[in-house]
Amino acid sequence: MKILTQNTLWRMWQNRSLFSQIILAGLVWVLASSCHRKNTSQVSSIMGMMQSSGKTWVKLAELDAHALIPKDSVITGSDGSFVFAISVDEPSFYQLTTPKSDPLTLVVKPGDKIVVEGNVDKLLWARIRGSDESILLQHYLQESRLRLDTAEYLVKRLTNNSSSPKFIILRDSVSTALEELYQRHRNFTIQFIQDHPGTFAGLIAINQPFGRRSLFDPYTDRHLFLAFDSSLMRNYPQSKHTLLFHQRITEMQKAEAIKNLRLENLKPGKPIPEFRIPSLIEGQWVSPAQFKGKPLLIVFWEPAEGKQVQKLMQLHKKLRLVKQEKEVLCIAFDTQSARWQNAVKNAGLRDWHHGSDLRGTASPVYELFFPDNRPRPHFILSDAKGTILITSADQDAILKAIKNQ
Repeated sequence: MKILTQNTLWRMWQNRSLFSQIILAGLVWVLASSCHRKNTSQVSSIMGMMQSSGKTWVKLAELDAHALIPKDSVITGSDGSFVFAISVDEPSFYQLTTPKSDPLTLVVKPGDKIVVEGNVDKLLWARIRGSDESILLQHYLQESRLRLDTAEYLVKRLTNNSSSPKFIILRDSVSTALEELYQRHRNFTIQFIQDHPGTFAGLIAINQPFGRRSLFDPYTDRHLFLAFDSSLMRNYPQSKHTLLFHQRITEMQKAEAIKNLRLENLKPGKPIPEFRIPSLIEGQWVSPAQFKGKPLLIVFWEPAEGKQVQKLMQLHKKLRLVKQEKEVLCIAFDTQSARWQNAVKNAGLRDWHHGSDLRGTASPVYELFFPDNRPRPHFILSDAKGTILITSADQDAILKAIKNQ
């Protein structure tokens, strides 16, 4: 391979074109940068003194955001000792595992010298020295393990008594106990995160489920997530784990802003958001714009839901008694044309206007009008100018608004 020396670059520069000037300038910058770039990696060590009846395998893996990456494995010495030496350029999560033990998760920083002492089959309860973050994380995971063990015991007890005459009573009792256990662990985790802001231990805690159930939702618990993101960015601004979490929070904030904007656009006094969707009549389309000049009631429903169909049948009967002029446009969130058409026919709704793109809740219309999880059927009433008067799931409120026009 030919090496680019200073003289070679100078000769190339003398015979340059405008394009080559740009390329060569970039080459010079890259070469200069590579010469001055500092390698931040340092060797960190994880040493163990484990109680064991014999030699055993100890495996080390890096816990990345999306996978567990194997790094090394050793067999303990006759005295239960082992050593891992790894190159670490930023704080990262590593897991130690043995054949019979739950994993021990460590927070390893560049240059750390971590010592683990304990029973080889009970790594989670081993004594850790040389890493305050690892000790903190271990405390949280130990508490989690104890509560999960209690939950597993309760479920096992329920399963073993499935044929008992008192099974229903036991089931209700266990369900109550599990919910209380979940709430206690959620409260413990909130306090843990607030007591240890911006720590990697807190990063695990805020993302850790309790069994199969999430402890937190980024939207309903947004203040907890925002506060933790801010503290994590202060403590570890360059960490890949921090940046990934920060990206998640940023995307959440963007989604929240879009949601709030859509909700604002559905408030009374706003024009009905415009859309165009295939009609029940083949080859035709429907949109709110075609009904301007008359009051319009838009009904959003799901033909597959029997209760929703019944509610529309009730509304249909009540609207017949209302003398005020109006048009009704039904937007169906369904994926099957035959089911949609049969529901309209069987419910006696053919005198209303109907539209659907047969994409169900994946429809852009659903995204436009349902930024939150509002109940269905849902109604929007507008005046003759297309201005929203009321949006509600309450039929009586809608009927009252129609009568008051």
